Amino acid sequence: MFLTPQDMENKDKIEAIIPRIGMVYSMLMQGRNKELSRIQRITSLFLFDNICDQKVFDRLQTVGVCLSYERSLQIVEMIGGHFNDKVVQLVKDNTRFRIIGDNINWTVGVHDQRINNKQKMMHAFGSAVIVQNLTFTNLDRVVPQQLYSQTPVQNFIPSEEDYNLITTDYIILMSRVVFEHIPYFKKFSDIVPINISTPCSPNLKKKSEVIPLPVLFKNEQYYQDVVGILDFYEKCLKDAHDKAGKQLHDQTYQIGGDQLTRERFSGAKSLRAHHLNPSDKFTHLSPITFELFHMLMSYLKMSLNLTYKQESGQDIGTLKSLQDRLSRKNIGDNVNDHYEANKDFLFLLQTCTLWSVSWSFCTVEMIVKQHVFLQTITTGAKQQMLEVDGQVFRLVLANGKTITLMKKTISKSKKGDQISNYGNQILQLGLLFKDLIDMIHMPERVRGIRLLKLAMMYFKVYNNLSKYALEILRLLVHQLCTLSEKGSNEEFYAMFVNTGGKFETHIPADRRMEYLVKEVKQHVKHMYSNKTEENISNRTRAISGIREISVNFDQQSGVIIRKKKTFRQII
Repeated sequence: MFLTPQDMENKDKIEAIIPRIGMVYSMLMQGRNKELSRIQRITSLFLFDNICDQKVFDRLQTVGVCLSYERSLQIVEMIGGHFNDKVVQLVKDNTRFRIIGDNINWTVGVHDQRINNKQKMMHAFGSAVIVQNLTFTNLDRVVPQQLYSQTPVQNFIPSEEDYNLITTDYIILMSRVVFEHIPYFKKFSDIVPINISTPCSPNLKKKSEVIPLPVLFKNEQYYQDVVGILDFYEKCLKDAHDKAGKQLHDQTYQIGGDQLTRERFSGAKSLRAHHLNPSDKFTHLSPITFELFHMLMSYLKMSLNLTYKQESGQDIGTLKSLQDRLSRKNIGDNVNDHYEANKDFLFLLQTCTLWSVSWSFCTVEMIVKQHVFLQTITTGAKQQMLEVDGQVFRLVLANGKTITLMKKTISKSKKGDQISNYGNQILQLGLLFKDLIDMIHMPERVRGIRLLKLAMMYFKVYNNLSKYALEILRLLVHQLCTLSEKGSNEEFYAMFVNTGGKFETHIPADRRMEYLVKEVKQHVKHMYSNKTEENISNRTRAISGIREISVNFDQQSGVIIRKKKTFRQII
């Protein structure tokens, strides 16, 4: 019925029609008994996963493909009740995990706006559990590694060896640009390593699992709400250990977020420091770290403030001049909203500068180093071309003898080569930015520490009160002093999420959280007038289960996964 006699012997075609046969039988079974609707339930979850309109549910339900929208909401609520099951399993398996959070803000409009009836800004807080694939049981657990009060300050700034290794990184990064844009040098690409970082473990290429937690209607701008968020984290950990039949004891789990979230978490923990109960004083929530994606945005903002000026459009070679020539938009405005555009544009100018420098170096023999007079030039013309560096005058001595003296002109200090300084600044800022991104793609702790030391110095020089300079110093104290060798490695590698199942497909943890926040906002937007706190919490706590069911169906039925963006476009 489904295949022609010629196709009955084709195994691939037979396997391809199995999902269709299953769908037909499911519609017949539901028509006989409404409780036999497992396929329709799964189809309804697909629609939720792709955030379809309510009208799609209404139309497909009439032909028996899915459940009604109201019945589907009950299924979602049922799935959301098991959001903590994965965390319980992680505790049973003694698998490490961390928690990351970020604020979720959206605007609720009104039909008729008046003085006493205006649109509102809603504030909530989203969280997620990130499973750690690396274990460091073989490393030392002695705490602390060294007393930070007795640690020399030189340990927190780049050493000469660090500068040499960073220079090697820069050479590799510049070589990639040269190989791409100057065909002659492609034959030397074999001698340059493909990756700068060295993987610390084969498990580094394992794809990370992210488990969303329910959205809390808490505002991180208020400490009383932040205390409630940390109470929720402690409750989740305690419930997971109780269900797993284990004691929480003195185990700690890393938490964090962007710079503001980290600061609020630390402040809320300080407010509870006087409590006697370990859960009340949030003892199990440690260490608290900032995340790297927001640091990259702050670094990019600093770089543009130093190199991008609105009034420099007439100066050829500047960022503003290149922007006008290429008709680029959203450059230098709001880096937080236009991060990708600003990052790509800075890399473009850096590539142009590197290409120009490389080409000049290759053709250095063609450059005239000394001025040579033409053979036909006259003596008078030569005199005019000579640089006068003093005043010649004749002096008659007492004996009547005349001598000629030269009164030297006081030389003024020459201004520096502003064009060369600007190009060097672009290269230095851009290469460190590119080196940080390359390190994030394939994390390596030792390399990351030396790059963060240099970035801290850049932040501090730019602004003596830089928050990220302090955040990096705080992280370095964790890595080099207060935490054990095992704990410092766990803290560092927990700041990254592997999204592609390869060594070089890591992104910062807060970047992954940004994607989750965007997904939550899409779900909230399509709830229409049903946006109560309870409904939003039920929907968001089921996101992980809905996605897992959808992915499993795609694998079982051979659904084509269409790629919308490459990995390099989303970092």
